[in-house]
Amino acid sequence: MKKRPQPQLMNVMNVSGLAAVMFVVVVIFFMYQANATRHGHYTSVDRVIASTATDHPKADREDAMILSITHDGKVCFGSDQVSLVMLRDMIRVRTIEGSEKRLYVNADKRSRYGVVDDALRAVRPAGIEGVTFLTAQPRANTKP
Repeated sequence: MKKRPQPQLMNVMNVSGLAAVMFVVVVIFFMYQANATRHGHYTSVDRVIASTATDHPKADREDAMILSITHDGKVCFGSDQVSLVMLRDMIRVRTIEGSEKRLYVNADKRSRYGVVDDALRAVRPAGIEGVTFLTAQPRANTKP
Protein backbone atom coordinates (compact mmCIF):
# COMPACT_ATOMS: atom_id res chain seq x y z
CA MET A 1 0.00 0.00 0.00
CA LYS A 2 1.24 3.40 -1.00
CA LYS A 3 1.70 6.02 1.68
CA ARG A 4 -0.34 9.13 1.43
CA PRO A 5 1.59 12.33 1.54
CA GLN A 6 1.07 14.20 4.77
CA PRO A 7 -0.66 17.55 4.29
CA GLN A 8 1.69 20.37 5.05
CA LEU A 9 0.67 23.03 7.50
CA MET A 10 -0.06 26.40 6.01
CA ASN A 11 1.43 29.15 8.15
CA VAL A 12 0.47 32.13 6.00
CA MET A 13 -2.15 34.61 7.11
CA ASN A 14 -4.76 35.69 4.56
CA VAL A 15 -5.00 39.48 4.88
CA SER A 16 -7.17 40.21 1.86
CA GLY A 17 -10.21 40.81 4.11
CA LEU A 18 -8.23 43.23 6.26
CA ALA A 19 -6.97 45.05 3.18
CA ALA A 20 -10.51 45.41 1.82
CA VAL A 21 -11.79 46.84 5.11
CA MET A 22 -8.85 49.25 5.36
CA PHE A 23 -9.45 50.43 1.80
CA VAL A 24 -13.08 51.21 2.60
CA VAL A 25 -12.07 53.09 5.77
CA VAL A 26 -9.55 55.18 3.85
CA VAL A 27 -12.09 56.02 1.14
CA ILE A 28 -14.64 57.09 3.76
CA PHE A 29 -12.00 59.21 5.51
CA PHE A 30 -11.07 61.02 2.29
CA MET A 31 -14.71 61.60 1.40
CA TYR A 32 -15.35 63.05 4.85
CA GLN A 33 -12.31 65.33 4.59
CA ALA A 34 -13.36 66.56 1.15
CA ASN A 35 -16.83 67.45 2.39
CA ALA A 36 -15.88 68.65 5.88
CA THR A 37 -15.91 72.25 4.72
CA ARG A 38 -17.52 73.70 1.67
CA HIS A 39 -14.39 75.57 0.69
CA GLY A 40 -11.56 73.33 1.77
CA HIS A 41 -8.81 74.89 -0.32
CA TYR A 42 -8.47 78.20 1.48
CA THR A 43 -8.26 79.68 4.94
CA SER A 44 -11.50 79.68 6.89
CA VAL A 45 -12.74 83.05 8.15
CA ASP A 46 -15.88 84.44 9.78
CA ARG A 47 -17.56 86.03 6.76
CA VAL A 48 -19.80 89.06 6.63
CA ILE A 49 -23.48 88.12 6.44
CA ALA A 50 -25.26 89.73 3.49
CA SER A 51 -28.95 89.36 2.69
CA THR A 52 -28.12 89.67 -1.02
CA ALA A 53 -25.39 87.03 -0.99
CA THR A 54 -25.32 84.79 -4.05
CA ASP A 55 -23.59 81.53 -4.74
CA HIS A 56 -20.33 81.64 -6.73
CA PRO A 57 -19.65 78.15 -8.07
CA LYS A 58 -16.47 79.29 -9.82
CA ALA A 59 -14.99 80.05 -6.40
CA ASP A 60 -15.15 76.32 -5.66
CA ARG A 61 -12.95 75.44 -8.63
CA GLU A 62 -9.51 74.17 -7.81
CA ASP A 63 -7.81 76.89 -9.87
CA ALA A 64 -9.86 79.74 -8.35
CA MET A 65 -7.71 82.51 -6.91
CA ILE A 66 -8.92 83.07 -3.37
CA LEU A 67 -7.45 85.73 -1.13
CA SER A 68 -8.29 85.27 2.55
CA ILE A 69 -7.76 87.97 5.14
CA THR A 70 -8.08 86.94 8.77
CA HIS A 71 -9.23 89.07 11.67
CA ASP A 72 -5.66 89.54 12.87
CA GLY A 73 -4.48 90.86 9.49
CA LYS A 74 -2.86 87.75 8.02
CA VAL A 75 -3.11 87.54 4.24
CA CYS A 76 -3.43 84.07 2.74
CA PHE A 77 -3.49 83.07 -0.91
CA GLY A 78 -5.22 79.73 -1.11
CA SER A 79 -4.20 78.09 2.13
CA ASP A 80 -0.69 79.62 2.30
CA GLN A 81 0.12 82.74 4.28
CA VAL A 82 1.91 85.25 2.03
CA SER A 83 3.29 88.77 2.09
CA LEU A 84 1.77 91.44 -0.13
CA VAL A 85 4.89 91.48 -2.33
CA MET A 86 4.72 87.72 -2.90
CA LEU A 87 0.96 87.92 -3.51
CA ARG A 88 1.29 89.98 -6.69
CA ASP A 89 3.84 87.57 -8.15
CA MET A 90 1.80 84.50 -7.22
CA ILE A 91 -1.32 85.92 -8.87
CA ARG A 92 0.63 86.86 -11.98
CA VAL A 93 1.93 83.29 -12.27
CA ARG A 94 -1.56 81.81 -11.80
CA THR A 95 -3.04 84.05 -14.51
CA ILE A 96 -0.26 83.03 -16.91
CA GLU A 97 -1.03 79.37 -16.10
CA GLY A 98 -4.64 79.94 -17.22
CA SER A 99 -6.62 80.72 -14.08
CA GLU A 100 -9.64 82.98 -14.36
CA LYS A 101 -8.59 86.62 -13.98
CA ARG A 102 -10.99 87.08 -11.08
CA LEU A 103 -9.91 87.32 -7.46
CA TYR A 104 -12.27 86.04 -4.78
CA VAL A 105 -11.74 87.90 -1.51
CA ASN A 106 -12.64 85.95 1.59
CA ALA A 107 -12.26 88.61 4.29
CA ASP A 108 -13.10 88.12 7.94
CA LYS A 109 -15.84 90.46 9.15
CA ARG A 110 -13.52 91.70 11.93
CA SER A 111 -10.58 92.45 9.62
CA ARG A 112 -9.50 96.04 9.20
CA TYR A 113 -10.41 97.80 5.98
CA GLY A 114 -6.83 99.06 5.63
CA VAL A 115 -5.48 95.52 5.35
CA VAL A 116 -8.07 94.62 2.70
CA ASP A 117 -7.32 97.83 0.80
CA ASP A 118 -3.56 97.20 0.93
CA ALA A 119 -4.07 93.68 -0.42
CA LEU A 120 -6.27 94.91 -3.27
CA ARG A 121 -3.73 97.61 -4.17
CA ALA A 122 -0.98 94.97 -4.21
CA VAL A 123 -2.82 92.72 -6.68
CA ARG A 124 -4.00 95.47 -9.05
CA PRO A 125 -0.81 95.38 -11.20
CA ALA A 126 -1.01 91.57 -11.47
CA GLY A 127 -3.67 91.64 -14.20
CA ILE A 128 -6.81 90.95 -12.18
CA GLU A 129 -9.92 91.91 -14.16
CA GLY A 130 -12.52 91.41 -11.44
CA VAL A 131 -12.83 91.14 -7.67
CA THR A 132 -15.62 89.29 -5.88
CA PHE A 133 -16.13 89.48 -2.13
CA LEU A 134 -17.35 86.19 -0.69
CA THR A 135 -20.07 86.66 1.94
CA ALA A 136 -22.30 84.38 3.99
CA GLN A 137 -26.03 84.08 3.57
CA PRO A 138 -28.20 84.72 6.61
CA ARG A 139 -29.50 81.64 8.31
CA ALA A 140 -33.16 80.92 7.80
CA ASN A 141 -35.28 81.72 10.81
CA THR A 142 -36.82 78.38 11.79
CA LYS A 143 -39.08 79.71 14.58
CA PRO A 144 -42.82 79.44 13.81
